Amino acid sequence: MTKHNFPILIAAPMDDAGIGAIVYGIKISQLSNYALIIFSTNPEGKPESDQKYESDFKAFVEKTCSQHFFSNYTIEFGKGYLPEAVAEFTTRTEVVNVIFSMRPPSGFNPFYGVKFIKATKKIVVPFMVIQDNEPSTQLMEHLYIPISHKKEGKEKLIWAESFCKDKHIKIKLIPAKAIEPLSKATIQHNINFACRQFEANNIPYEIIKGTKSSYKIDQEAIQIAAKNRDGIVLITATKHYGPEQEIIGPPELNAIINSDKVPILCLNPRKDLHVIYAKF
Repeated sequence: MTKHNFPILIAAPMDDAGIGAIVYGIKISQLSNYALIIFSTNPEGKPESDQKYESDFKAFVEKTCSQHFFSNYTIEFGKGYLPEAVAEFTTRTEVVNVIFSMRPPSGFNPFYGVKFIKATKKIVVPFMVIQDNEPSTQLMEHLYIPISHKKEGKEKLIWAESFCKDKHIKIKLIPAKAIEPLSKATIQHNINFACRQFEANNIPYEIIKGTKSSYKIDQEAIQIAAKNRDGIVLITATKHYGPEQEIIGPPELNAIINSDKVPILCLNPRKDLHVIYAKF
């Protein structure tokens, strides 16, 4: 089974954010030939019945897709909080990745996105978060990958190899700056691993020297991508939350809701990552 047999899952509420998720999905489908599953749930506390919501949502999707002359999609529904329903859906349905759309909070809210990011920890495939309705025409030209001293970083390199193979995507590696010898050696080891993997599979790549530490390299990658507006940033999610992160969220939450609105592709650490992507 080839990778194009698996669709992209679009998590779409019936609002402007949902339109954004669908529009990004359409753009990626047009560039890479993936089908879409457009997925939604009737928001909790809403007065309308599931039947009416589903009927209205189908009309909403049809209108959005027809405006972009797109028909390669199916519609599915779940129950409850949308990210949690998406996580459950990905445990029983093969998809390439998930696309969510978020909007910045209207005012100061230090807890914004915490419920969302906790729910996404259960998603078994990479998920992308976008913040607008206008995907760049160069969206799939580059995949920016920050490289830190963390061992989980190898997982995103393995996934990037599978994702970029046979596509016209150039990888841009951005290694963190380190002074401490062990961290420096680990970063170099991860770079060497990436170079071997990409060269073996004829995947074009470039190394851009980072100036930030491992703890800030994701933000530097976002800034670089924002200047060019020609790609996506791939990051790894936090594996274990500390007490503070349980309350205000992990570091990747700041990356996901970055002020430059750069699309972020987030990968949850998984022991069986190589098994999942061997199916592609």
